[in-house]
Amino acid sequence: MNKFILSILICFILFIPTKSYSITGNKWLEICQTNEEWAFSSCSVYLVGLKDMEYYKNIMNNNILNHMKKRGILNERTVYAITEISKGLDLCIPEGVSPEQLKKVVINWLEKNPGELHEPLTGSFTSSMRETFPCKN
Repeated sequence: MNKFILSILICFILFIPTKSYSITGNKWLEICQTNEEWAFSSCSVYLVGLKDMEYYKNIMNNNILNHMKKRGILNERTVYAITEISKGLDLCIPEGVSPEQLKKVVINWLEKNPGELHEPLTGSFTSSMRETFPCKN
């Protein structure tokens, strides 16, 4: 019973987004739409950072699950269930997507969803990537 409760807690810990200090969609658009030289690269680099963060978060979560399985904290079925649940949270950004393309996708999504402009850009980034590049599995 204790292992079951622990596995439920791990689901919440691994797959619930943490508080981040992301800039809002409004602020990001403001930076991207200025004519200053630093702004052009800053707005694309920020998105590349979000993309990399998602990639490494998935690797880390898989490593934690495998470690807990090896130590006997979680059984095979629990690891499988957590892995299946988490697939719906993955981003499937194809190889070769350029920083400029990421920028266009996010700007397009924000223009179609102006009610999200005041929210942290991390959520808008995730939603725009899921809509534009849905996972094939």
